[in-house]
Amino acid sequence: MLNKLVISTDKTTAITFHAWQNESNLKPKILFQGMNIKYTNETKFLGLYLTEDIKWDVHIKHLCNILNKNYYVIQLLKTVNEYKYLEKYIFCKISFTFEIWYSFLGR
Repeated sequence: MLNKLVISTDKTTAITFHAWQNESNLKPKILFQGMNIKYTNETKFLGLYLTEDIKWDVHIKHLCNILNKNYYVIQLLKTVNEYKYLEKYIFCKISFTFEIWYSFLGR
């Protein structure tokens, strides 16, 4: 326990980032409280799906799934001019992604 924060080694994963052209297999062993931390190819962090090759495919697929699941609701709310739901749920997810993506462009 660090600063009264309990860290679950069962839920904790590690990820190494690399350019898609350079698949590095360098994954040093990480031990925390005697437990081995597993590596993963992708993870969710602050609502973003990150992959080790720094591509957006997984995150875009996740966003498309959310939009597909809510398509009927979006169409229904659009007909009754109920944009509060759209702003709160859908637009916030998309705009957050664009802000992060734009910052990666270095502008």
